[in-house]
Amino acid sequence: MGDMNAEERIAELEAKVAELLAEKAAWQGEAKELREQLAHTLAQIGQLLARVHELEGRLAKDSHSSSKPPSSDGLARKTRSQREASGKKSGGQPGHEGHHLKLVETPDEVTRHRPSHCQQCQQSLEGVEGEIVERRQVQDLPPVRLVVAEHQVEEVRCPHCQQMSRGSFPEGVSAPAQYGTGVKALAVYLHQYQLVSMERTAEVLQDVCGCRISEGTLVSWEQEAASRLEPTVEQIAERVACSRLQHADETGMRLGGKLHWIHVNSTRFLTHLAWHKKRGRPPGVGGRPERPGAFDARRRPAVAGARRLLCAARRAGCVGGSVFRDPHSRLCDATPPANPGSASSQERAAQAISSEEPVG
Repeated sequence: MGDMNAEERIAELEAKVAELLAEKAAWQGEAKELREQLAHTLAQIGQLLARVHELEGRLAKDSHSSSKPPSSDGLARKTRSQREASGKKSGGQPGHEGHHLKLVETPDEVTRHRPSHCQQCQQSLEGVEGEIVERRQVQDLPPVRLVVAEHQVEEVRCPHCQQMSRGSFPEGVSAPAQYGTGVKALAVYLHQYQLVSMERTAEVLQDVCGCRISEGTLVSWEQEAASRLEPTVEQIAERVACSRLQHADETGMRLGGKLHWIHVNSTRFLTHLAWHKKRGRPPGVGGRPERPGAFDARRRPAVAGARRLLCAARRAGCVGGSVFRDPHSRLCDATPPANPGSASSQERAAQAISSEEPVG
């Protein structure tokens, strides 16, 4: 009986050992699977860390440390002022001649303010000649409204042969009701030069002038202005290309969702802007030098002007106006004449062209 108990005990222990071995094998298999998962997770972590490092490197790049354009710097970039503290308080300094609004010699409207009675004895002063002792002027805008000019065509019967003869409308008057060149010029100026959106340009015209236009109308006006500018732009490109010295640079912008480049070529008086799909010096872009001469590709303040398209507003009404501007300023005219009131913008533009010396 004791022997049977020993055999049963041995069999029980062997079964227990087999169970433990099976459990050990299961744990070993699970441990192997966990090690594989850990290795895979560590590999993924390594890849993610490399990606984070790459993205952090991209974020650290700007227009000064890479080929990225300045427009991509965003607001996060901290600029460092190169100006040194002068120790003076801000504002006008002692001895500085201030500037203020000046009186005009010939005002458009004059209103006289006379006393009606003597301030001492209350005697009536009606009809008594007075003397102007002080004058003040208020410079303001007149009420803005549309001025409607109606054109009427007449028919006249000849008293000799009884033939009916009809007059004709002026050139450009082609619809029963249309907007004139002044409205067109203002709309193109706001959208193209002041960079007001198309929707807000239409809103400004409606609020200020009472003009209701669509975005399609604004686009057609800009196309009209661009077509009128083509001869002037070609002339600018020719003059810039023949200059002894010119500055050139480019800045990126998106057209139709794709990256293009605005190329700026400028001389002392002229600036030519053109867009192209390629950067650098692509062929066919106006303003590149045609003859040997000095070529400056350093950054100058003129590059900022490349972000503002040519001021086409003043040419929307078939006016040949000037697209010549000093590359160091935002003005659209060349250097002013000695007497600003003695020359029109077209004459000043012609003076600017004649002052550009081509390579001999």
